[in-house]
Amino acid sequence: RIIMTLIGITGCTALLLTGFGIQDSISSLMDKQFGSIQLYDAVVMLDEELQEESSEVNTLLANNGITEKGYINMQNYTFEVNKKNLDIYVMAFEDANNIEQFVHLKDLDGNSLSITDNGVIITEKTAELLGVGVGDTFSIRNSENSLFVLKVNGITENYVNHYIYMNMNYYNQIMGETSYNALILNMDGEAEAVGNHLMESGLFSGIQYSSDMMEMFEDVINSLNNIVFLVIGFSTFLAITVLYNLTTINISERTREIATLKVLGFHDREVSSYVYRETMLLTIVGILVGFGFGVLLNYFVMTVAETDEILFLKIVDPISYLYAFLIMIIFTVIVQVVTHFILKTINMIDSLKSVE
Repeated sequence: RIIMTLIGITGCTALLLTGFGIQDSISSLMDKQFGSIQLYDAVVMLDEELQEESSEVNTLLANNGITEKGYINMQNYTFEVNKKNLDIYVMAFEDANNIEQFVHLKDLDGNSLSITDNGVIITEKTAELLGVGVGDTFSIRNSENSLFVLKVNGITENYVNHYIYMNMNYYNQIMGETSYNALILNMDGEAEAVGNHLMESGLFSGIQYSSDMMEMFEDVINSLNNIVFLVIGFSTFLAITVLYNLTTINISERTREIATLKVLGFHDREVSSYVYRETMLLTIVGILVGFGFGVLLNYFVMTVAETDEILFLKIVDPISYLYAFLIMIIFTVIVQVVTHFILKTINMIDSLKSVE
């Protein structure tokens, strides 16, 4: 009975913690990616490529209240992993010193990274798929299937899509001389209203809003939340079933013992507490063991759920441990209240006369 109870409570707690952990992981992803990593509001594509900054473009941006801008060359390349070609965005900055106002580059230890003239910074998921580290090289291809070999100077934290960050000097050195085809912007006020005004000028051919990407991944997260609620709901139902069945089995197998206590003068409340103490102790031990298995199960689930473009966080917030603990304790108490009435119905004489 002890082993069954411990296994049952441990399994239910692990499932509950996994459900809460999945929710913590996916909800934190949005805040991390679009709150502390990608800080820009939009990328606008120039109608005509420029060799240097344009006074006309700068004046238009200033008239629309845009003071934080960066001229970049942004291209879509591919890299091969397991015989699959995956898209990767290459962003080459005119001035790599002001990149921090648009993209926060930091390594996996939280240290800030800087773009240099002798290499690139790639995102964590890209490095993981390619199996490369700092100092290694890897290759990418453009739309014309030309191959380019790049050196890794740093690996930055990132959770959505694949990116390569470099300055124009290194881009020109590896890919050949090129020009600016886009601007990265931080906008004050309503981004879409400002963007529409920019597009009306005829200087730009397209615009990509960070908010659009956020909405797309919010839809993905909302669909995953439905699965999370299902996992938590079934885990809760399983916890009730396991606790009730194990407690009733415990009582049915100890009927003569409980009847003997009643014969010796124990009141119903004292008899119930005699059984409850054992159940509560096993529940607490099972919960603590379940926390460990829950962390491992959450890590496994989030790793399996990852796609080629998304890197999930593998975290469980402290409040989730509290939620799982309280749920298990609350249902343990509810089950014990129900079984209290079962204990009251045990007949002393019939139980003592029963054959073991």
